[in-house]
Amino acid sequence: MTKQTEQRITGLVLQPVRRNGETFKPDGKRTIELPPAEFVTLLALDVVAELDPEMDNKEAVQEENGTDAGATDGPTMDEIAAVIGELSPDDFTQAGTPEVKALEKALGAEITAGQRDEAWTLYQAQQ
Repeated sequence: MTKQTEQRITGLVLQPVRRNGETFKPDGKRTIELPPAEFVTLLALDVVAELDPEMDNKEAVQEENGTDAGATDGPTMDEIAAVIGELSPDDFTQAGTPEVKALEKALGAEITAGQRDEAWTLYQAQQ
């Protein structure tokens, strides 16, 4: 009898998570793989966030390791956070975070999901 591989979802860590003896700390780039039921629970508690669907695994690993070769000097966190306040409700994901594409359009510059999440945290703290 073969063991079926369990489906896992990769999410961005927003708050510290301790799992299997390892602590995953948020830094705007850190990801964690979880079974769907755990992911949904932690998503509802704002402990993890959905990764941007346009981001592939290679980009996620590059961001996690701080080796994002495509990164350039772009908008500041304050600039991104300011734009979040101008978005319409349609510009947010089901999880309640701003869509990267909507922010990029408003900013006129490319940003990463990690930058979006960091700016989202900043925006929420300012409210």
